[in-house]
Amino acid sequence: MKQPILGLVGTGVMVLVALGFIKSINFAFFMGWVAYVLVCMVPVELTVCVLWQSRASAAIEKLGQPVKGILLTLFVVVTGALIAGIAFYTVGGGYAPPSPILNLYVISIVCLAFFALFVLKGWPLTLIPNRFVSGVAFLAGLHVVGYVLFRVFFNFGFMTGAPVYVPSLDPHGVFNAWVAVTFYVAVVAAIFIALSFDLWPLTKAPNLLSRRTLPFVWGAAALVTAFALLESFVNVLKVDVVVVMVRILIAFVFGAIIVLVVFQGSLFAKVSQPFKGILNVLAAAVAGGGLSIVYVHLATALAGMPLAGGAPQYVLEIWLASALLAVTFPFLSGLAGLFEYWPLVRPPQVAPGK
Repeated sequence: MKQPILGLVGTGVMVLVALGFIKSINFAFFMGWVAYVLVCMVPVELTVCVLWQSRASAAIEKLGQPVKGILLTLFVVVTGALIAGIAFYTVGGGYAPPSPILNLYVISIVCLAFFALFVLKGWPLTLIPNRFVSGVAFLAGLHVVGYVLFRVFFNFGFMTGAPVYVPSLDPHGVFNAWVAVTFYVAVVAAIFIALSFDLWPLTKAPNLLSRRTLPFVWGAAALVTAFALLESFVNVLKVDVVVVMVRILIAFVFGAIIVLVVFQGSLFAKVSQPFKGILNVLAAAVAGGGLSIVYVHLATALAGMPLAGGAPQYVLEIWLASALLAVTFPFLSGLAGLFEYWPLVRPPQVAPGK
């Protein structure tokens, strides 16, 4: 099976698996512990797939599928669960189930992981020669930097008086926490827009693509684009900030992952830039938006109860974000990155004696 059929079948299979997984879990348990722990696993999976290129060590690299995928998945699960436990007792103060403050923290770490891996290429921790140690150090550094930024920028004062609000856990940062986390997600969307265009028009200026200059140029462009997206939707079009984050930005990122990762950019591979980028962005918007609509229509059946959308609780939006970000995305990424499309693709045959 080859692309783009491979991507289409892989997406269909993993979406069905994800929906079945969500349906099998009690709604309250899914929205509390399951989604939280799964989100904690996402940066680990990104580290394995992007930083390590699914090659944690020479020994694992020699293994065939599905053994290699199973071992890498076990590392993601165990490490993610360990991180979830540490964050629960530190950032979350040990309050069960995980509070909204803790949940927004781990979402911010996922966004920071995308920025650190794609824009910064894992620098400076990639300077560590041992690949495994470098990855573990990267995850630790990610949470250290992420926690500092969380303390500076996130403010949960709008939750004062709510039963789930714990004043001692509130960082009392500069911005409303919903605005802050939406900006984080907008940065990720901006990164995928740039990837859709293969960093065009920066490719017109090769001096900007050097290892020293690219992170600054791309990083600045991502921040400016994120600000423009947030300003346009929230302040100009007056769309609720949480709706912007989930229905527009997360949906687009989800669609971009399908187009660029699962389909491996094969849909418009023969089209030149900037038209290729335009088509990639449109395809990502259609794929992510379309699947989001499907998920919303199935929400009542999957959750076992009607889910109310909008302020102040945003139950439907939080459920949709969890279904896409915590479940379906890591399932798709696992198929493409950890299992290398096994069993949809047969591993290469090695000739006898070689």
